[in-house]
Amino acid sequence: MNHRTQKLHAQQVLELLAHGLAQPIALPRETIEEALRAAIMNGRLEPGERLTQQAIANAFQVSRMPVREALRSLET
Repeated sequence: MNHRTQKLHAQQVLELLAHGLAQPIALPRETIEEALRAAIMNGRLEPGERLTQQAIANAFQVSRMPVREALRSLET
C-alpha cells in the first residue's frame, strides 16, 4: 500500500469510527481510545498505518487534546 493509499484508508477508517459515535460535541478521551483500539484489534487499521492527531481530531470533531491523551494511553 503506497503512502497516498494508506492516508486515504486511514481517513476512511477514522470517518467510519467517528460516524454514529460523534455529534459535533467533544467526546471524552476514553471514547476515542476505545474506537482506535477496536480498529487496531479487528484489523481495520493496519500495522504501520499513519494517523495524524489532526486527522483523528477532525474525524471525531474534537480538539487535539483528547486525541493526544487517547494516543498516549494506547502507547502504554
